[in-house]
Amino acid sequence: CEGKRTNEFGECYGTPPTGQDFTFTIGDIVEIDYYAPQIHPLHLHVFGYQITHLPEFAVKNDYFQVGDYHDVLIVPVSGDDDTSTLEKPEYGKVQFRQHIYALETDVVVHCHFYRHSDLGMVMLGKTVGNVGDSSSQVKGTCY
Repeated sequence: CEGKRTNEFGECYGTPPTGQDFTFTIGDIVEIDYYAPQIHPLHLHVFGYQITHLPEFAVKNDYFQVGDYHDVLIVPVSGDDDTSTLEKPEYGKVQFRQHIYALETDVVVHCHFYRHSDLGMVMLGKTVGNVGDSSSQVKGTCY
């Protein structure tokens, strides 16, 4: 960490994103495959999402279910990296859909453990296209 800014734990801060990591087109519905490491709550700003698939884990938590709408995803913990146990963390794919509607804006995606975000677990994106567009697949006005 020589010459770098550190937090109260002596950890170096990560390099903040300097560019755009992704682009979404206004009016699209995007499906995202997130390989969930179970220890990083995923927070997506601006557009909520609907969960379409959750992996099978040894430990269940019924707060997040297929069909739910959220903006932060925390999958249940089912193992740890403690070398005194035989259990290792499980990883699994979560699928969710987002309706990218109406807004031309910047989008931030980050780990909701702020120490992790401070260490660089952040992505920046933006939406492009026709402001006000919405997918024809979406009925009604409640998003």
